[in-house]
Amino acid sequence: MERNVELKVTYIGVGNGGTQIGIKAYDAGFNTAIINTSQRDLAEDVLPKEILSYIIGSDGRGTGKNRNLAKEYFKDDLVQLLNHQGISEKISNADIVVVCAAMGGGTGSGIAPFLCNRISRAFTDKTVIFCGVLPKLSESPQSQYNSLECMNEVHKLNLPYMLVDLDKYSDMDDHSAHEKVADHVVKALSVLRGDKMLSSQHGMIDE
Repeated sequence: MERNVELKVTYIGVGNGGTQIGIKAYDAGFNTAIINTSQRDLAEDVLPKEILSYIIGSDGRGTGKNRNLAKEYFKDDLVQLLNHQGISEKISNADIVVVCAAMGGGTGSGIAPFLCNRISRAFTDKTVIFCGVLPKLSESPQSQYNSLECMNEVHKLNLPYMLVDLDKYSDMDDHSAHEKVADHVVKALSVLRGDKMLSSQHGMIDE
């Protein structure tokens, strides 16, 4: 006799990269929330209004790859963010929370590791995973530096993580490469959720 063994996975996208992947995660049926410092990235012609979004920072102009600025915004808005009813409900109702960001930018790279840490501390019964998207090697030195700094913080905070390498699609234009990465992340989320797992009355090791 089959039983539903799917885990409840909540996806939180941070920054522009996390936002774009979040649209596909939402379409695939995942509880989704988006956090950004750029109001433009959350505009209705970019992000469907059905997806929960939260803006960090006072001016809504983004961080311009400045990780330290992103951290300042996060520190100022941390309490309000975790107390936001919609976001706290999505986390509370999850078994696994995946926080996803492009590592070469400012907002996602600066905020996502510390958001993972704070969620883990506030919701101790949840498994929280950092999902980072590495930049193409052809991207700017600042993007590479941001990625290194982000990864250092992931290690220092001892976070579970998974990485997706955008450079795998270096022969594609940026739009197509990001589409491939988004598809890969959603597929990974589906595996975490247990889309391929079945169980019987005798149980299975996969469950």
